[in-house]
Amino acid sequence: MKYVALISSILLVICLAILVPQNRSLTQENIELREQFAGISQAWSGAADVREFSSVEELKEWLAQDDTDEIPFVEGTFDCDDFARTLFYRAFYDGYIIGYYTHGTHARNICFIGEDFYSIEPSYDGVYYLGKTWE
Repeated sequence: MKYVALISSILLVICLAILVPQNRSLTQENIELREQFAGISQAWSGAADVREFSSVEELKEWLAQDDTDEIPFVEGTFDCDDFARTLFYRAFYDGYIIGYYTHGTHARNICFIGEDFYSIEPSYDGVYYLGKTWE
């Protein structure tokens, strides 16, 4: 339990470091996200609250209610890495485990559902099967 609190605190610091860089002016979306995730350690009070999506349908339903894909794309200010981090933090806040990664110059999200893993394109809620976790 103490490790969950420690990890939550570390992720909160990383979140704020990413969302509030010294060389970038804050956009309204960044300000709202910073406020939304200021209480992230309270949202994750224990490991029982954290889980993977149980099905592709559940993932797609969650993506449909999330509005990350509606944030305007602004090259150099709010682009693919910002979309991927935003979706990561929002999933985290809602108690889901997803990650984000870069492939070349593009950032995406990834999640495991059972023994399968999926790539998520956060700017338009695309979900793509990548394979079995053991392949």
